[in-house]
Amino acid sequence: MGVFITQSGIADDLYETANKWLGHLKGGLAISTIAACGGMAAISGSSLATAATMTKVAIPAMRRYNYNDSISAATVAAGGTLGILIPPSIALIIYGLLAEADIGKLFMAGIVPGILTIIVYMIAIWVVSLLRPEWVPRGERTSWRERFRTLHQIWSMVALFMLIMGGIFFGVFTAAEGGGIGAGGALIIAIFRKRMSLKIFISSLQETGRTTAMVFTVGFGAIMLNQFVIISGAPEQVLEAITSFGFGPWGGIVVILFCYLILGMFIGGPAMIFLTVPIFVPLVQSLDLPMTPSELLIWWGILVVTVVEISLITPPIGMNLFIIASMIPDLSLRTIYKGIIPDRVGLERVGKPVTTPEGRLHGQGHIEPFDRDDGIHTAELQKKAPPPQYNAWLNSLGYEGDNPWHDYANSVETPEGEIISGWNMRSAPYPARLPAEHSETAYFTNRAKDFIEETGDQPWLLHLSFIKPH
Repeated sequence: MGVFITQSGIADDLYETANKWLGHLKGGLAISTIAACGGMAAISGSSLATAATMTKVAIPAMRRYNYNDSISAATVAAGGTLGILIPPSIALIIYGLLAEADIGKLFMAGIVPGILTIIVYMIAIWVVSLLRPEWVPRGERTSWRERFRTLHQIWSMVALFMLIMGGIFFGVFTAAEGGGIGAGGALIIAIFRKRMSLKIFISSLQETGRTTAMVFTVGFGAIMLNQFVIISGAPEQVLEAITSFGFGPWGGIVVILFCYLILGMFIGGPAMIFLTVPIFVPLVQSLDLPMTPSELLIWWGILVVTVVEISLITPPIGMNLFIIASMIPDLSLRTIYKGIIPDRVGLERVGKPVTTPEGRLHGQGHIEPFDRDDGIHTAELQKKAPPPQYNAWLNSLGYEGDNPWHDYANSVETPEGEIISGWNMRSAPYPARLPAEHSETAYFTNRAKDFIEETGDQPWLLHLSFIKPH
């Protein structure tokens, strides 16, 4: 269902509708993005799909209104996390299968926390608009007639969501059957709205096949791990360790959640669910909490997924952050992580705007760069710096385009002739679209040698890093 909706471009309608109703408020475009992410989450079931789709739709729109890049990226990254909580969440399905919990009840339990999360995100954006109004300008105010006109774009998706959730809640069909009904309904909606072609249909089936194969393969490994954990007695040992420290049942819950927060800094969300549920669910069941076994599984599932939601935007991993950075070439992870870009307003107040040599030096951390080039400068740096030298060098060698770094050095060609981004880990087996001597590694290694030779005996600092798997 989510793939059909995503591939057919219907997500654009969600954003347009939200923007017509909320865009004129303080921080309205960011608030609209959160609302659209909530709608997208309700039909995709995936945080990564929500973040990827809304990156293409929302960030260009926010840039047109001069939104701060960090706020724009943070909004989409946070909104993307809703996909892991709001049903039909893939994460809840995985948890339900591993913990043998009722998936339908998990879906019902995820609705209220999902809505509360949306409200909290919107309040946070409103607070930012009060503190930094220049970061989140207002959008255009539209007439009531125009607002109501946009509702027809989303009524079919709302009806489909209500049909699935209502059917599961009232026991008309199971969660698995609801997924099939949702997929068929999404396909019909896309066809009637002329958003479905044979190419999109085939691409949707391929993406569904890849996702399903991934889930079942990792799930098979997780079931094996589950059996090993039970045989090894690991939950009992962990319980004894918690008891020895004098923690009660609720103290044990806090300790486990703290472990999730630490793991979330280094492990992606789905992997964390697969790896930890076999260990922690038996442990939680042993803590003698005042709930029935079935209630405990539902309550703990929502709590786990909520904590895993945080991991999706927690550096240094933060999968949603990498998704956004890979889809917006001039938006670096540094900008998304927020805080390293110069405080333009603060520098202007002390008479040193970033357009002056002194202001730019402040933004560079008081290090005068010899050759500052990351291939895709941040938007702020790109406006006041010369074009990336590596791009200019590639152009001089005959590579065409405004950004040959992206088109050749950071892209690969599959055996089937498909050109795909080098940021994707599935691209790792393939070489870049240029010879090794023209790669970033060769170019910047030579520039580093030049730098060392030209500096001679003078003090110097060199930061040289290579990150491309190919």
